[in-house]
Amino acid sequence: MKIEELEEWQGILLFSDEDVYHKFTHAFAEKNDLDWRDVDDHMKVVREEFRELEQAIDSQRIEYGLHNKPGPELEGEMVDLMFTVFLLAKMMRCNIREPFINKSLYNLEKSGKRNKEGKIIDDV
Repeated sequence: MKIEELEEWQGILLFSDEDVYHKFTHAFAEKNDLDWRDVDDHMKVVREEFRELEQAIDSQRIEYGLHNKPGPELEGEMVDLMFTVFLLAKMMRCNIREPFINKSLYNLEKSGKRNKEGKIIDDV
């Protein structure tokens, strides 16, 4: 599937390179003088944020139920993880916008069948 074939996605997919995540992570990296030399330390932060998200999911399950509106802790931890991953991409000089779009389009072609671990299988 190609971007041009998806009329309903045109407005979403054709953002400029100045997407919000791009602006904020670049500003943060510049302010704190972060670059590829800091990647090993930053991976520790990514792992920590992932653990905190797992804990927030467990809390959500107990306090609100997983099918109810997310609590503020869950949303905050989700954003923390996303920000640290976007920042990692910036530090590694990766422009993930186009690969993200291409991977998303590819994933939309999958049938939805799952393997025994619950992951949607690559059957395109």
